[in-house]
Order: sequence, then C-alpha cells, then structure tokens
Amino acid sequence: MDLSKDFDVLRTLVRREFRIRYKDSFLGVLWVFGAPLLMIATYSFFMFGIVRNLGSGLQSFAGLAGLWVCLGLWQWLNESTNRAGSTFHDNAAMVKRTPLKLVLLPLANVIVSSVGFVLPLAISCALMVSIGVDPSSFARLGLGVVSILPWFIGLALFASVLGTFLRDAKYAMPLCFNVGLFVSPILYSSEQAPGPLKPLMYLNPLGYHFEYLKAAISGREGDVPGLAVATLAGLVFMIASARLFAARSGEFADVV
Repeated sequence: MDLSKDFDVLRTLVRREFRIRYKDSFLGVLWVFGAPLLMIATYSFFMFGIVRNLGSGLQSFAGLAGLWVCLGLWQWLNESTNRAGSTFHDNAAMVKRTPLKLVLLPLANVIVSSVGFVLPLAISCALMVSIGVDPSSFARLGLGVVSILPWFIGLALFASVLGTFLRDAKYAMPLCFNVGLFVSPILYSSEQAPGPLKPLMYLNPLGYHFEYLKAAISGREGDVPGLAVATLAGLVFMIASARLFAARSGEFADVV
C-alpha cells in the first residue's frame, strides 16, 4: 500500500470538494463557517437568552463554551454523514472511469466538513482561557474530540454504502440528525432530559462523548469509564462499517 500516494489523492479530493461546493456561491468558502455559526448562534440565544439553562456567572460561560463545542461537532457529523450518503452518485463519472480508491471519497467529506468546527472550537478555547480553567482541561477537551472521531468515520462509510444503494437515505438522514440532536446531551444534560427521553439519552453512545466534553470545558474530570466504553463502541462500529464498505464497494460503479 502506497500511503504517500493515497495521501496525495486525498489532498486533491479535499481541494476539489472545497472548490465544487462553493464555486457558484456569492460568499464562497465563507459558508464553511457561516452554516455552523448560524446554528450555534441560534441555539446559544435560545439556551442562554430564553431558557437560561447554562448556569450563572463563570459557570454560564463554561456552559456556553461546552454548547458551542458540542453543537460544532454535531454540525460536523451531520454535514459529513449527509454528504457521504450521496458522494458516489455525485461523483459517478469519477467512480466509473478512474482507478480511484473509493474509500477516499467519504473520508474527504469528513475532512472538508471539519473546517466548520475550527471556529467554534477556537472561540470556546479562548473563552476557557478567559475564565481561567485548569490547563489540564484542554488536554481532556482534546481527548474528548479525538475519541469521537471513529464515529464520524464509521458513519460516513456506512452512509456512503446506504446512500449508494438506497437513494431515499439522503432524505431520511437529515431527519434522523434533527431528532438525534434532542436525544443527545447537547442542549441539556442526561439528568435534565424529560422522563421519556432519558432511556434514549443513556443508550446513545455519542452522549458519553458530549457529556465528557462539557465536563472537560467546565474543569471537571468527567465520566472516563463511560467515555472509554463509548470510544470502544465507536472503534467497533468504524471497523464494521469499513468491512461493509469493502464488501460492497465493488458494486458501486454498476449502481451509480
């Protein structure tokens, strides 16, 4: 396996994806930041200005930073998964005519979609510095972000297979993410969830990542055993998705 060649191809695909996504828009690549920032601003106003569910004093700023990081990650996951679901139909000519390593296409979607997370992460880190959180909190924040990435890759691979063989998936996946936002401890914690939602919150493996991230940003240790189990589940899901992708990718050229 020539990893340097694969990296060069992946880098080319990422540049191409950036160029294609925004070439006909007035604001161009600024939309990479505009969409997640608009969503984060809307939910921040709702939680901080109306519901007032983020605590008071310095605690409220930590709660706001945690909300931004979790919403930024959710937007990244949402966008990369949805785009991966249609990536082979959108690139049908490339799939049919070039000896491309197909797994690089959904991975390129994950990388391109990650750019929108940079700004809310940077603002949250600046807010953490301003309120004087312990330096170890930044290490825990990094651990929380890295530990959730197997889910991003696994969902992108799974969605690319599902979307290739089932075109209706591209309509169903955004709906699933809209519902998923409210059964994940992003806008509120698992303890604050309404009674009927609590079982779903505890069964949601992504919830342990979001809870750990919020704890890290607030300067708390977080649920390390829960994070470890959720990370292991993510790795298992990523490997299973990669095997499914390898088993079915040979049929992509005929389907698209």
